[in-house]
Amino acid sequence: MIRKDSKQKDAHMRLFTFKKTVLYTSFLWLFFFIGIELLLSLFGVQSLIEQQDPSRGFSGLVPVFVQEAETMRTRSSLRGKVFNDQSFTVASPSDSLRIFTVGGSSAFGFPWGVHTSFSGVLQNVLTSAYPNRQIEIINAAGVSYAMHRLNLVVQELVKYQPDVFIVYSGHNEFVEQDFYKAFRKRSNTTTKLIHSLSQLKISGALNSLLFHSKTKEAVSDKNFGMIVNRADRIWNESSDKATVVENFRDGLTQLIRVAQDHGAKVLVATVPCNLRDWRPQRSIVDNFTDEAKRTMWQATYVAGESHLKAGEHRNTITALENALKLSPGHADTHFLLGKAHEKLGHWEESLHSYELAVDYDASPIRRTSKINDAIREVTTQEGALLVDIETLFMENSEHKLIGFKLIEDYAHPTPDGHTLIAWHLWHAMAKAGWIEGAKSADQTIFNKITANRPTLSTNQNAVWHYNQGVILENQNHFEQAIIKYNQAIELDPNYWAALQNLGLLLRKQSKNKQALKIMEHAVTVRPNYADSLLPLGDLLRSTGRLDEALEIFLQVANDSNRAAAQLGIGQVYERMGMPDEAAAAFKKAITLEPKLAKAYILLGHLTIREGDLQSAEVHIKKAMLLDPLDADVHNAIGVLNAALNKLDKAITAFVRAIQLKPKQANIYHNLSRVLLLKGQLDQAQLNLQMAIKINPKLSLVHFTQGQIFARRNMWQEAVTEFHIALGRQPEFNPARQAYQHALAQLGESE
Repeated sequence: MIRKDSKQKDAHMRLFTFKKTVLYTSFLWLFFFIGIELLLSLFGVQSLIEQQDPSRGFSGLVPVFVQEAETMRTRSSLRGKVFNDQSFTVASPSDSLRIFTVGGSSAFGFPWGVHTSFSGVLQNVLTSAYPNRQIEIINAAGVSYAMHRLNLVVQELVKYQPDVFIVYSGHNEFVEQDFYKAFRKRSNTTTKLIHSLSQLKISGALNSLLFHSKTKEAVSDKNFGMIVNRADRIWNESSDKATVVENFRDGLTQLIRVAQDHGAKVLVATVPCNLRDWRPQRSIVDNFTDEAKRTMWQATYVAGESHLKAGEHRNTITALENALKLSPGHADTHFLLGKAHEKLGHWEESLHSYELAVDYDASPIRRTSKINDAIREVTTQEGALLVDIETLFMENSEHKLIGFKLIEDYAHPTPDGHTLIAWHLWHAMAKAGWIEGAKSADQTIFNKITANRPTLSTNQNAVWHYNQGVILENQNHFEQAIIKYNQAIELDPNYWAALQNLGLLLRKQSKNKQALKIMEHAVTVRPNYADSLLPLGDLLRSTGRLDEALEIFLQVANDSNRAAAQLGIGQVYERMGMPDEAAAAFKKAITLEPKLAKAYILLGHLTIREGDLQSAEVHIKKAMLLDPLDADVHNAIGVLNAALNKLDKAITAFVRAIQLKPKQANIYHNLSRVLLLKGQLDQAQLNLQMAIKINPKLSLVHFTQGQIFARRNMWQEAVTEFHIALGRQPEFNPARQAYQHALAQLGESE
């Protein structure tokens, strides 16, 4: 018989053994991880936090400035990329005036840098004007930083004994809103845990391992997690914009109160933007339920554009005002109306129209008027100092229409603009008594100091010209963008990014011979780089050089797992009349990148042409789920419905595609063909003219024009158009049959 105390002793022994095993195992794992950390350190592996902030700057746990001996300096990974390289003493001297400037890229001094920025000008002026005082003006503005980020920066800056904050912000409020909302739902405990784990070398090694397939160029472009991700989003609801303005208002209130609670004074400036020389980024047409109204809107808008180009400004106003009655929130209509009023000297009406164009922009990269209204109201309510830079820029612009004279692009001040801002900031601070011993600023002294400031040749830098080209291209100023890219290449003939963008833009302009030369040069600069080869392959494919294109796409496919290479292979095989091989390539692209809507779209178009409409519907529905705001998806829906003879649904889909991408010629052409089938010849002609206007070289436009003429019994005109269509595509049998039929009808009519 086993005793009770013996059982208890065995139980205690087993428990002790278990605890000992757990403890021993824990120590083994601990030493294992410590060993790995040490080994990774010896090999120079960076931790995740050294590579990027997993909270993208929103945690407030990664500071902008780090201590180097007795100095605070901009974190090395941020210098020149997000923040200017700035430094200041850890302890502020008793007799110093320490001013921090916060804001976005305009306050940063983009594209020149801190020297040209208003804070750089102000530093020179105040240092010279008050030689007996130590004045520090630290530019803590972050590229693309909005108010929600500025508050985190200010929470850090108040630790550095600031005397004054200058706030110049308002253009970036529509940036990364989705990420910010998601981050706010995360608990503080989770954020701190993620931040702690990111300090480990293992976290950096795993991050590098998971993203090992990315090229070095792609990784280096990523830089640091505090770089803002400017996601493309459509803002077409006024309520959504109003919410952003309210968030900005709350954020500015918080910023001012935090600064004041720490004994700092706050100066807030309104932010001007380019009104007269910058078209809206995106315009949204109302979602018409009545097709007749949509057609009427399109006709009046096109008429307004035509009248403006012809110099018929009163007719322009009439047409565009009629268009606005049908679609009052279409930003580009307001912009064109502003142009017409300006030409007629209607300055107040012009200014009003330009402001509405900014406010209705569906991809806002400039402040809305409500943002500046919020700045004025909050600054006054919170007892901060307001400097109305927007009004001052208007007063210094012809007829109050702010343009390229003071704004470099859409929002960034020119050097003259920065100088003007600096003067008024000094004047306001001196008048408020913020600078000890001075009650007024001296314009004569200011002018003398700024006249003698050394100028930097940054604007002669290839990077500057490249950046200007990107901005101009995004604004559809294509010819000016081409000039800027060429200037960048003249300064640096092997500037790959400029070569790449120039080649793509030349192709977009149908300047294929020039594009080919530039793309081939880009490939010589980076011969095995997929992003060099893929555009070249696509250009060769589109110009009929199928064997060369296929060779390039196969090379990229063999060297990498790029889905884009499979898309190119599939499109080449389709042009070669090999539908099975094309389908296999498209499916391989989907395997590599399951969320690639374009692969499903191409597969959908292929199966439509093969007559398998049921499969096509499956593929296109999948594309719709993946990217419901892709114009090409809605275009594919339209093509499918046209094949199913659901013409009204096809029209609805094409109209939606045009709303999303108003400058895509093939969508207008597809809509024209469906309207032709319905016998709506006037509307078909109108949409065909839009297609030809956007891209005169678009395939099949002459065939469609011939069909419209044929339906009107205009046989001579039809013969001419079918003949041109055959000249472009001799193998296109429908054009040949239509040409012969039109010739026969022409003979009978004679």
